[in-house]
Order: sequence, then structure tokens, then C-alpha cells
Amino acid sequence: MKNSRLTRVTTAFSAAIVLLLSGCAAIPNSSGVQLGSDITKNVATDFLYFSPYAPPVGASISELLAGFLSAGTGPQNDYLVAREYLASNLKTTWLPSQEVVVADTNPEISVEGTSAVVTVQSTAVIDAGGRMSLLLSGNNREYSFGFVKEGGQWRINKAPNLTIVSRPVFDVVFKSYALYFLDSQKHYLVPDTRWFPSRASTATRLVNGLIAGPAPWLGDSLYNPIPAGTKLAVDAVTVSNGVASIDFNGKFLSASGAVRGQIKAQIDATLGQIAGVRTTQISADRNVQDIPKFEPKVLPAVTLSPVVLTKDSLAYASANTLNEIDSTRAAVSNLKPNDFALTSDNNLAAFTGSSGLHLVTLENFGSETVLLDPNPNLLSPTFDRQGWLWSVGSTVSPQIKVFSKTGTEHSLQSLAFAGRKILSYSVSPEGARFAAVVEAKGKNEIWLFGITRTKTGLPSSLSESVAIPSVILNATTVSWLDGSKLGLLSQSNAGWSQPTEINIGGFEQPITGLQGLQQFIGNNPSGARFALNDKGVLFQYRNSAWVAVQSEIKKVHYSQ
Repeated sequence: MKNSRLTRVTTAFSAAIVLLLSGCAAIPNSSGVQLGSDITKNVATDFLYFSPYAPPVGASISELLAGFLSAGTGPQNDYLVAREYLASNLKTTWLPSQEVVVADTNPEISVEGTSAVVTVQSTAVIDAGGRMSLLLSGNNREYSFGFVKEGGQWRINKAPNLTIVSRPVFDVVFKSYALYFLDSQKHYLVPDTRWFPSRASTATRLVNGLIAGPAPWLGDSLYNPIPAGTKLAVDAVTVSNGVASIDFNGKFLSASGAVRGQIKAQIDATLGQIAGVRTTQISADRNVQDIPKFEPKVLPAVTLSPVVLTKDSLAYASANTLNEIDSTRAAVSNLKPNDFALTSDNNLAAFTGSSGLHLVTLENFGSETVLLDPNPNLLSPTFDRQGWLWSVGSTVSPQIKVFSKTGTEHSLQSLAFAGRKILSYSVSPEGARFAAVVEAKGKNEIWLFGITRTKTGLPSSLSESVAIPSVILNATTVSWLDGSKLGLLSQSNAGWSQPTEINIGGFEQPITGLQGLQQFIGNNPSGARFALNDKGVLFQYRNSAWVAVQSEIKKVHYSQ
């Protein structure tokens, strides 16, 4: 009997996918779209990606619960159809957006009397703020439900505040959005990824997300200019003729003119991701505000060609040629380095090797070399966006140092690595975040930190870390591909190397692997991907395959 119930559950839950993929979608085309809060009823312009069915008359407990789970894939009008499955005591108190569980498999239902347990193998959960947490494979979760008869029909009188969706449905109904916050120096906009259903209230949820602030792990690395106590005066954002209108309460007026410009820059970048939004208008208690213009700095375009270290010099590598940076030849010859970093203006280079870390000032007819750190056990050096040179030890409980362009040394404070070893690290393009592969308790983990800086831009400490759960069990290297994506490289016992792209706050995407890879780097938005193997062969990823483009290469990085 139990097996037949499970079959019905599987069929009902899978029906959402079938209907969704067969065209049960209706995209609104009206020129004025009301973007309301998630509790707004009867919003006719919600995207109808899936049209769930109402409770069947005479449905059994298992049939009712299967229909309810299926209806959870239809967020339109605040899950109006799903609420029809609920008893009167639960209709208005159930909070479906508190958590979204992304399922790997169809849920299984076990019914006993007037209670039921749903078991689901899940791959990710999304909280009320839209933040996704990946779950390791095989993560089984159980949820309890209760039932009561109303008007002779079974209804649910006990249910968790969540919805369960399969991955195929999730990929269509939900979309990732970036909430943009300023870095602590107020120079660059930094993305913080969130996931929301593509529905009429998305703009409101994005603005409320900006008000709430960035993810906790980012700590003091980001700056949110919105004054404390600021809220939407009316919990709705409207879009008409390409203008998104945001009406804050009076607390907004406590911000100075310059700060209001920063707020608008964040909102412009965040709401600009919504189709049809061309500009924004900010009001306070219904009074339109004249906002001074604030223009965040734009990250310089990264060259399509990576920089490589050969036995003779540094060079920009293209498909068939190496364009040597002449002023690096003497330094490479003298220092015999095993790794390097180069600023994007080609004015400074850093080299590591058996004699430690050297800073080299590059000139047209030579170079000037200064020893900064005699430690021979260092990971790859890197320059951050503010011009600081990072030096990280490769031993247990490593020291982290940063050097100014003139060679002044500063120690960066973090207790996170006490008794642990950093295998690889990377600083984000705007300089506000730090990613590391950390050897901890016999396994390698991917950790993220916010970088706290002083008013002068000096990195002073790292925030509390957050680990990224990953199916990659033996990651060895990490690099930022862009502001929202990491490139990871993992190794198998047989020497097989697996490059993987992982969206911060999103899913992983493995790409074709190779034998013996040592590095994996990339550059968005160009999409360029390069990998270096242990024999010095440089590969470029083209048309879903790796193509050898250079040989006798020691290391490869993008200029910074």
C-alpha cells in the first residue's frame, strides 16, 4: 500500500515539471506592472510559470499532500492555490517564502493516521532573504504534516513554513539576482547573490534586501549607506514606462545628499536587472527626492590574454604567440622565480622563489628589485585592486602579510587559520572578499571571508568565515573568475583534474577535466578559461574541449 502511495506522490510532483516544460507559461505584456510585496493578493501580473491545480474532491491524505507539494511550485498571488489545501487555521499563517528546499529526487510520503512525513533528498535551501545554501549530496530531510477534515474534505492543519521544488522547476521559476552594496572604501559595487521567484514582487524583495544589508559573512567589508530604520513607506515598488518608483519612509531623509547618491547607485544597479526597468525614482513619504549623482568606479577591463611565466620572462600568451614583457627579463634571470603577480599597468611585478618574495619596479630599460619577505614557503603572490601586495605562507598556521607599493609591511589579523593550512587563495576583483582552499580536519574546504580595510584602504583583518558546501571533496586551487563566480580545481587519486565553476550563493558547474592540471583561471565576461598542467602545457577551453596553446610555461595568471 505504501508503494502505491509513493507512486502517486511521484506522479503528482513530476507533473509540475511536465506542465512547466510543455508551455504552461503566461508572460504579462502590460505596460504598467505593479510590483507588490509577497503578501499582496490578486496580483494579476505574476508570471504563471506553472498553474497548480486545486484540491481534488474526495482526495486521500496522501493525494492531498502530493497536490499541495506540487502547488508549491506556483508562487503566483502568494501561493493562492497552495493555500486552498490548508485548513482554516493555517491559510493565513503559513509562510511559504521562509524557506525553499530544492529537491534532487521526488519526495516520499509516509502516512500514519492523520499525520504524514515527507522525506526529500535536497541539494540546496534558500532562506527568506533569498540566500542559497548548498547541501552535500545525500542530504535527506524530513518534514511533518497534520490533517483534519473540513466540510468532509481532508485539509492540512500542520505544515512547515517552506516549499519544496525539484531542480528543473526551480531553474525556471527562480532566478538569481545580485544585491549591490558598496565596498568599504565606497569605490566599487559588490554583488551579493540572492534567489527569488520571477514574479511581480521581485523588485520589492530586492529593495527590502538592500535595506536588510549584505550577508553576515561579508562583515565590515561592505558598506550599506541606507540609514537604520529606513523602510518602504508602502511595501510595494511600481514600474511604469521603464521607471521603478521607490517610496521610503522619513528615515531616508536623515541621509546626506552624498549618501543618497550612493543609495540610488545601489538601487539602480540592483533593479536594473529586472526586465523593463531603465531608471529609478526615489521618494520619501511620497515626496520625490532630487538625488545627487554618484558614480561608482568601474573595474578596468581584464585583458583577454593571461600572463605566463617562462624560463626567460613574463609574457602575454595568445593562441600561438608569446608577447614578452621585456622589462621582466632581467628579474626572471636573476631571481629564477617559481611564481609571480603583475599589476594591470605593467608597472609592478612580484616574484616568489627559494629566496622569498621580491617586488620589482618595471621600467623601459630595466628593473629595480627589493626583497620584501625572505620566507621561501609562500603561495602565489597577488596584487589587490587597491594596490596592496599579498603574501601568504604555505605552511600550517600561515602568516598573512600585505605590502604597500613602496614595500611597507603590514600583518593581517585572522585566527581562522590557526592549526590549519591554506592551499590556495584569491582576492576578489574589487578587493572586498577573500577566498581560500583550507586543509582542515583531513579534508579540503572552500572558505570565504570579507576583507576589512582601514580608511586608507589597508587590509587589516578578515571577517568570520563561511564555508561553501561542495561536491568537490579534494579542491586544491581557487581563483575568482569574476565578481560572483569562483574557479575551483580538484584532484583525484589517479591524477585526474576536475575544473569547476561555482557561483557564490549558487550552484556548481563542472567542466571537462584533464590529467595533471595545476592551475585553472578564467576571465568573465569574455568567458576565457585557461588551465596549466604539470608538464608546462597551457590549455584554453574552446567549444567544450581543452586545446593546447603553449608549452614550457611555469605559471599563469591574469594581471591585476
